[in-house]
Amino acid sequence: MSFDSFLTTSTLAQAGAVAPDAAPATTAAPGAPGAAGAPPAPQPGFNPLLLALPIGVVIVMMWFTSRKDKKKREEMASKLQKGAKVTTIGGARGKVTEVTDTEVTVKFDDCSITFLRSAIQTVDEVPA
Repeated sequence: MSFDSFLTTSTLAQAGAVAPDAAPATTAAPGAPGAAGAPPAPQPGFNPLLLALPIGVVIVMMWFTSRKDKKKREEMASKLQKGAKVTTIGGARGKVTEVTDTEVTVKFDDCSITFLRSAIQTVDEVPA
């Protein structure tokens, strides 16, 4: 018994219209959501789809971004040749003096250093 129906029943009982222990009458039509024998209304709750959908969107966005970055790095690696001016991941700028399958030798002002190809961040200028 809800608080509102209790107040209504006790008020009517004081007036002498209803017995104090009488249950409130239902006025719902047969087949209505509140009628006896009708299936209960679904309760709102946790929907796993609401969690899976944003996670799926993030995964797809990451996948496309990584493909785009990989393609960009492959294009840059194809430009890597002797005489090209490059910037390393450490920010040092120099000129390529030697290129192998896995390594690149870069000459700076007074020294040459051998880097992995993946340590070259950008190819700034390609010789003609």
